[in-house]
Amino acid sequence: MPLRDAARASLVSRNWRMLWTCHPNLCFDGTKQEPTDEGTLKINRWYFSKTVNHVVRRHKGIGLNKFSINCDLNKDEFKHIDGKDVNLQSRHRNRWPTRKHLLEDVYHFSLDALDAKHDPALESLFLAVVSIEVHPNISGFTMLKRLALQYVKLVGDLPDLLSRCSLLEDLDISVCTGVGDLVIPCQLDKLQHLRIWGTEVQMIEFHVSCLTRFGYRGEAISIMLHGCPKSVKATIVFLELNQLDHVFTVLPSALPVKELSLDLHMYDYDLGQVHTLTRPRNMFMHLRHLKCEVYVLTSAPNTCKGVVQLAHYLEFTPLLEVLEWHMYYYKKYKCRVRKTKVAREDYRLSRHDHLKTVYMSGFRCYRPQEELVYFILENAVALEFMSIEPHTILADDDHCDFSDIAEYKKIRKWARRTSACFGKQVQVKKKKLAQYFTM
Repeated sequence: MPLRDAARASLVSRNWRMLWTCHPNLCFDGTKQEPTDEGTLKINRWYFSKTVNHVVRRHKGIGLNKFSINCDLNKDEFKHIDGKDVNLQSRHRNRWPTRKHLLEDVYHFSLDALDAKHDPALESLFLAVVSIEVHPNISGFTMLKRLALQYVKLVGDLPDLLSRCSLLEDLDISVCTGVGDLVIPCQLDKLQHLRIWGTEVQMIEFHVSCLTRFGYRGEAISIMLHGCPKSVKATIVFLELNQLDHVFTVLPSALPVKELSLDLHMYDYDLGQVHTLTRPRNMFMHLRHLKCEVYVLTSAPNTCKGVVQLAHYLEFTPLLEVLEWHMYYYKKYKCRVRKTKVAREDYRLSRHDHLKTVYMSGFRCYRPQEELVYFILENAVALEFMSIEPHTILADDDHCDFSDIAEYKKIRKWARRTSACFGKQVQVKKKKLAQYFTM
């Protein structure tokens, strides 16, 4: 039964008086229906802190499965709550702090309060907007299955703690500081979900055999997943510019993924030449589905050759079946571009025997976009369906653009000519066409 009902039941019988002290789930939420005036707010915070302390001090801790505290207390007020939190989330005025705020004013939570060495029954731990210190004496997390750290300031050796979590199934480290290298030398055979998001790390190296999902957002670093299965779904977001080469030359040997989503940024300051690649050394041998979201920063989209590089890297994915390529062009940046005619280059691509479906959004008949389509139609002998769309489809809704109806007609005309030339249908998607009339 819920904790509130268990507490009420303890009033019915003397034998049930301490029944609630063994309740498996203790969840406290102090963020609901908060008043607007400061006086009432302080009273409610004090009452919430007192209630949590009362329950925590009297609970026996036997059979505890879930413990969470979600509150809106500042650093000074939060220190009155005893450190026995399994799910700890403190917020400042209902907003997430910036990195600077995170370093200056966060509550320090002691992991020693959860270090039950004689009864290591803790299975799930979620900490947010706190600072923690990891030291070698902590040994009570051997039963931990899920660990989530968000906006956490870390002090100490986190990899050493993770090395002792052999039953870990889900690991999420988001927007944390003080991590350094994430090199785990031991096997984490139970780990299924791994997400390192917005966290400054220099290297990622895990030994996993059951991983199904992997996510990373940050700078282009070395990522090694030893013993990784072939059916992994990975999401990679590189914040640095022009990292397409890093993706296809460094990651293939480390990520035997089946589905890969990429978020990349390209910037052509000058007319760079796309170098023809020789026989690839590393290949995405198991990749079947590739999705790329590309942000192109240039004032001359007809001369920006970065997107054409994908034609080279298709040789790195010999078994690829589905390709999604979403392009968003930043035209407001003024960059120097040599005003010379760009001739189409001979890339001498080998044919692709498995690519069946291609979908592109943000297609505006720019010369590099046309060349990319030509290369795919020439070499994808098993191609069954190709669709292009002027509207850019991105996971980030803050970036979207629309074409006018005249441009849409121009693209349709180009698609008909291209279809007739190559003998393969190129479909122009009509989604969101009604919105073009309102621009």
